[in-house]
Amino acid sequence: MAISQANRRLYLVHWHSVEAEAMAHALRQMGWQVAVVSNVAELDLKIVRQQPPRAAILSLSYQPQNGREIAETLWLTSWGRSIALIFLNCPIGEELEFHRQFPEAIFTDRETLPIILDSLHD
Repeated sequence: MAISQANRRLYLVHWHSVEAEAMAHALRQMGWQVAVVSNVAELDLKIVRQQPPRAAILSLSYQPQNGREIAETLWLTSWGRSIALIFLNCPIGEELEFHRQFPEAIFTDRETLPIILDSLHD
């Protein structure tokens, strides 16, 4: 399922609800539609498939397993591979493993995230 260039939907996967909402607020101010989830149980694959986000932003700062589980869930579907995976703050020492598992993923931090998101529109 192709994602249109006009797609402004994002999934933000973050373990800490206050930080997630602050980040989602900032992304919304940049014109993005943001859905926040904290783990794979909150991810409704039927909705994701029907209205795929432009990207899934996965915070790895504290509980990287939550981001990994959602990335794996999306990666295992043929349609989920068209969703850009953006990993935030990958723990040092784990980045190589994440790169091996998700070779097309983008690795960044919160400060450079707006630049990465802008590049998705090109």
